[in-house]
Amino acid sequence: MRLAEAPSYGKPALLYDVRSRGAESYIRLAKEVMERHQKQAATPVPQPMEAAAPAGPDTPSEEEVELKHDQ
Repeated sequence: MRLAEAPSYGKPALLYDVRSRGAESYIRLAKEVMERHQKQAATPVPQPMEAAAPAGPDTPSEEEVELKHDQ
């Protein structure tokens, strides 16, 4: 139980005995957290779609917009 001795010597577990089972568990946990973070950062976040404005009586249709653009 080397991990429990570390505070008595005023040292973090990883510095007191890096080869102890507890220190190795901390290292595995840190690696897993970093891997998950990297995977999550690489996954694109879906952006919400913008809602189309409802067409009113004064809103030109797409055809009218294209015709005005061509002129």
